[in-house]
Amino acid sequence: MGFVNKYQPSEPCGLGDLSFILDPAYQWDFNYFYPVKALANDRLRLVPFVPAWFAEAYLDLVRPNPEIFHLIYSPFSTWTHLDQFLEFLEVYTRQNPGRLFFAVLDLTDDFEDARWGRGRLAGMIALINTEPQNLSVEIGFVLIGKPFQRTHVTTNACGLLLQWCFEDLEMRRVQWQANHLNKPSVEAAKKMGFIFEGTIRWQVVLPKDRDSYGEPVMRDGRQEALGRHTVVLSISWQEWESGVKELMAKRMARLS
Repeated sequence: MGFVNKYQPSEPCGLGDLSFILDPAYQWDFNYFYPVKALANDRLRLVPFVPAWFAEAYLDLVRPNPEIFHLIYSPFSTWTHLDQFLEFLEVYTRQNPGRLFFAVLDLTDDFEDARWGRGRLAGMIALINTEPQNLSVEIGFVLIGKPFQRTHVTTNACGLLLQWCFEDLEMRRVQWQANHLNKPSVEAAKKMGFIFEGTIRWQVVLPKDRDSYGEPVMRDGRQEALGRHTVVLSISWQEWESGVKELMAKRMARLS
């Protein structure tokens, strides 16, 4: 019996003009495995990331500090233009039902915006690698604007997602992955109760603009794209129920 292999790489396909998704009348389809809703406490709101509300404002927030992107993984380069960001939102988020992105809104002052209501835009955060069949999910893309870093924002954003995942979605595992060079991310996860599981070596080939945030690769006398070793941490439902839930509640109540 013979066999064939007719694989051919897909031709790059431009998406064209995506500016129509910025029209407030356009209904953005989150296409996520689970029902989508906003999450909130008295200090923070997580609102599903509707591009018409948040895309331009988010770029205005993070564009002055592009270094916040360098240690995350994305197959896309750093977003410097709106069309790049819209392509990311369409291809990387909406087309994959395992990913749900939220806008992070700080409620510690009386700021309101006509597009989304209460809260000052502080960053974004996401649930990625959602596996309903395994009751597993990952918190990722924790990209907080510089004015809101080292405040209550990141802890409360992660805490709201953990509460939703374990209490409402009844997940068994919430994962956290970080570039092994991103020590602050690893330490932040540990403070929130995530347990170190190990390091996946050479997990990712980094985009060209990550020219100093990975491990060098020299093969056959050629310098190749940098690679990333990834630290993996997690919280299981057992740890959540036996102390991490209370730990997060205390950390979320802190003033900073």
